[in-house]
Amino acid sequence: MLELPNTMRDLLVEQLDEYCENLDSSFDTESIAESVIEHIEGVAQEVGGVNGEEVLGQFEASGELEASLVEFLEDDFASDTTFIYSGEEIMTLLEKACELEWIDQAEEEEGAGLFGDVVDTEFE
Repeated sequence: MLELPNTMRDLLVEQLDEYCENLDSSFDTESIAESVIEHIEGVAQEVGGVNGEEVLGQFEASGELEASLVEFLEDDFASDTTFIYSGEEIMTLLEKACELEWIDQAEEEEGAGLFGDVVDTEFE
């Protein structure tokens, strides 16, 4: 499980909502998956000042994904033709797949940074 600040979740949902509102009927799942990854990297940098590749590695390791996060998202979006593209729906998918848990500001201040107790030596 990966613990992250609520502020990161809130900002991701907001930015992904804005992105999804601008999708037109010609969108493809690959570009959406890549955009979600870019938003995750950007928000992690903004909220926690961490490297985007490190964040993605932590997401993938926490969820024990068999593929990269972008490949997972692309496959999931392509296979679920009824998926509702919104910030909240994308976050729910990420939370389940990557075993994300959100912590409030008080818990965040007690932690050791953006990734708190979750440390994977592969990324040190």
